[in-house]
Amino acid sequence: MHRRAALGLIGLAGLGAALRPARAQMHQKTLVMIADIIGTPWADLMAKGLRQGGQGFFVNTSLIGPDRPDPARQAALMQGLIDGKGGAVDAIALMPLETTRLAPLAQAARDAGILVLTLQGGAIAARSWDVEPVDPAAFGALQMQALAREMGGQGKYAVYVGTLGMPSHRLWADAAIAHQKAHFPAMALAAPRFPDGLEIAAASRITEDVIEAFPDLGGILAFGENGAVGAGKIVAARGLAARVAVVGMALPSQARDLILAGAIRRAFCWNPIAAGTAIAAVCGMIFTGHGLHTGVEIPGLGLADIDLAHHLIRADRVIEIDRGSLPGLIARGL
Repeated sequence: MHRRAALGLIGLAGLGAALRPARAQMHQKTLVMIADIIGTPWADLMAKGLRQGGQGFFVNTSLIGPDRPDPARQAALMQGLIDGKGGAVDAIALMPLETTRLAPLAQAARDAGILVLTLQGGAIAARSWDVEPVDPAAFGALQMQALAREMGGQGKYAVYVGTLGMPSHRLWADAAIAHQKAHFPAMALAAPRFPDGLEIAAASRITEDVIEAFPDLGGILAFGENGAVGAGKIVAARGLAARVAVVGMALPSQARDLILAGAIRRAFCWNPIAAGTAIAAVCGMIFTGHGLHTGVEIPGLGLADIDLAHHLIRADRVIEIDRGSLPGLIARGL
């Protein structure tokens, strides 16, 4: 086990033990997390982390979400929780697909006495706390550096995001493109960014279209948990792995064969189990009165930068995936 992961588990056990007297006198709290999309390995691992984090703080957790990246459906699910459909909840956690519909609902939830946490949702001003497992600007720039290296610093590339309105993906893509313009002037964006980075089938379809539209395409940078896998499948099927460099987000277990085949040159993620653990732990720490401030270890994240003024918890837990790191990461359940 990596030292950071071990520290997170030790922190969870220690905090849980310290809070047992308080837990004995309180009712179990309920946290429901609304994911950007469910039915994916990423969402399954997030749910596992939620359960692990909740157990240490007497918090009952569940994960729901749309079965495709649909902001309207996500908003409907949140409204249902606010209205108490299916039972009262004490906390809602949210991975926002957009802000327009969800920001007013976050305020409505808080007005109803519900704690509102976001994961990569700093644009939701009405949230109680936001948890950021990676630095948005650095995350985007790091992946552009990898793409530029694979493309030799020149040529046309495409960018995929989960949805065009997804705040976290917008920040990552903005940072990546800005980094390219500042450091790799011989590269150029082939077209405005494309959605569909959250689903393998959708990313595969858009990759077919992009390759047809831009025969001289040299690279694809895919934000969204399934974008790189969807793109890599088409690049591999068409025998283009040597010509089109695919870089982006993926789980090691999903991307394994494509990375070994060279159809994904380099992938990036953070640990969704750890992120789920952190969300549930932050919820539990707030309900038990455990102070949040820099220097406090957050289970799942370890030491993090806790910005009290902006109710923001920031960490930098980027995982880089290549042929060398694959076996160890897959052994960790990723």
